[in-house]
Amino acid sequence: MNDYYLKTHNRASPWLIGAMLGYYLTRDSSKYAKIPKILSLLTWICSFGVILTCVFGGHSTLRTPYYDRLGNSFYIALVRPAWALAIGWIIWACCTNRGGVVNTILSYPIFQVLNKFTYSIYILHVTSLYMIVFSQKTSIYFTVFNLAYYYWGIFMFSFGLSIIWVLAFESPMLVLEKILFK
Repeated sequence: MNDYYLKTHNRASPWLIGAMLGYYLTRDSSKYAKIPKILSLLTWICSFGVILTCVFGGHSTLRTPYYDRLGNSFYIALVRPAWALAIGWIIWACCTNRGGVVNTILSYPIFQVLNKFTYSIYILHVTSLYMIVFSQKTSIYFTVFNLAYYYWGIFMFSFGLSIIWVLAFESPMLVLEKILFK
């Protein structure tokens, strides 16, 4: 956790990929939108393939009876930039009218409401995990039911905290920003 999840430099490559994507999207994106449809389709297929590989690809490196140091090292080193590139393609395609059905689904109003809470959940979930895990007096007995119980419990606890966080900090700042820059 401390070596691979919480270190800032481990998150630098996705941040840089996102910053470069944001920079190019603020430029004139009309010249980038003129790519052939077949190339766009191939990039969509590659993007979904990379996403599936990021989610399921490292599973075998941690589930074998022996530790696969090389495979695990490659997975840990490449999963974050690969994920950022795949998600970056989805963002770029949707912003340049190449999103199709994906853009339609992601444009539903419910996602605009949920978007206000996702960053707060991301910020608060590690603290929620620490509070819950470090306050336990006994070890956790691993079952599928207990795993689901802890997952949904921590998710809902983080979601509840994010509602308070958004209402206490983010919403007042947005109101002040609208007043000041009107």
